[in-house]
Amino acid sequence: MQDRPDAGELIAAVRSFLEHEVLPTQSDQRGRFRTLVAANALAIVQRELAAGASAAQHEGDRLRALLGSQDGDVRALRLELARHIRAGEADESPRRDAVYAATLASVEAKLAIANPKLLELVQDGG
Repeated sequence: MQDRPDAGELIAAVRSFLEHEVLPTQSDQRGRFRTLVAANALAIVQRELAAGASAAQHEGDRLRALLGSQDGDVRALRLELARHIRAGEADESPRRDAVYAATLASVEAKLAIANPKLLELVQDGG
């Protein structure tokens, strides 16, 4: 969309509506739960939009460097790394630390979007 409100603003408005107007009116647990799930899904989409393509681009760059690949989309690179891990090629090899670091960075990037509070808790040692 070219004008305001943009996608992020629309999502924020709907999320606010759910959290501040719909949720307080929910008397049954199922309705409250479903409203919270919807608001959480919108929060994830907001963070994903804010991150843009950078998270996937960084993951792709990490995986290409790790795997010595020049091309391939992120999903294909993830599958290739998973094949190497399942084959035991990272268990006790010199690449073990690099595989661990790349995998940890990818998981942290995903958590920053999906559940930043959990990421913060884990990083603080909780």
